[in-house]
Amino acid sequence: MFKNLKKAAAIMVAAALLAGPASELFNLSVANSADLQRPGGKYFNEALSAASGNIYKESRKDWVDFISLYSLYGYYKGTPFSGGLYAASPAGDRWQFDTDAHAQLVTADGGNAEKGCMTSTGFVWHALSASLSLNGGYGFETTCQWVPNIGSFNDQGFARKAWKGDNGGRWYNFLTDYQVCYYEFSTKSEMLSSGKLHKGDIIWTVDSAAGTGMDGLSVPADNHHLGIYMGDGSSDSWWQSGPVNGDGDLTGAANSVNPIYGISATSSYVVLPFAREDGAQPPVQETTAPPVQETTAPPVQETT
Repeated sequence: MFKNLKKAAAIMVAAALLAGPASELFNLSVANSADLQRPGGKYFNEALSAASGNIYKESRKDWVDFISLYSLYGYYKGTPFSGGLYAASPAGDRWQFDTDAHAQLVTADGGNAEKGCMTSTGFVWHALSASLSLNGGYGFETTCQWVPNIGSFNDQGFARKAWKGDNGGRWYNFLTDYQVCYYEFSTKSEMLSSGKLHKGDIIWTVDSAAGTGMDGLSVPADNHHLGIYMGDGSSDSWWQSGPVNGDGDLTGAANSVNPIYGISATSSYVVLPFAREDGAQPPVQETTAPPVQETTAPPVQETT
């Protein structure tokens, strides 16, 4: 698995070098840069590690290797978008179709048993859990409990659970409980020109009707949206389950790598930097990992 990840990463770097000049690859623009909020707090990978009990911390490199490889195949890509709350079943792992009741619940607003279905939160929860499982050597049923999803996800009787803290299981609860640091931007152009984005960062588009930035994200709203940044720091590209044609347009919505669109017509943006860029991270507690469960980590689908 790790051999394939390294090979895929090398291929993508080579392709990038051939695609444009070095000045575009190493864009150091800091125009409209925002201040880091909660600068003394945890970066996102540190918060995931804390949620694991400090037994494993994912590096940005391992996370980027995972998304670089899995975004090339149909394991996630092309899975229909669901407007329901709980859909978290990519085409390659339709695990929520174990009972008729669960199948009806997750497909009530899109998707089907043949192609699966995912919300934006369901996709990011599954992708993070899978990467932590593959790279950390823990079973998916373990790592998925380190990652937030929807607050009521664990109350639906699913075989897999999501993170849940003392104050609830929403992403906002996770970010506040672990004091995760973040950036806020009022527009997409401001975000893309800030010099703060790195591949693998987590981006929330915050429905303007609920407010702006983290304050807006604190308000539960169906039209908040979540994805993974896939660009070079200034390019408009992320990986998400949702709009593929424009802000607020759910026509043909699916799992896709495409420009950054919100489910709401207008949004502000919250960026969660995945890891420190200077490498100055606190040491991880030394713990022996249990054997990898052979059937829990998703296989790579070999066809596009």
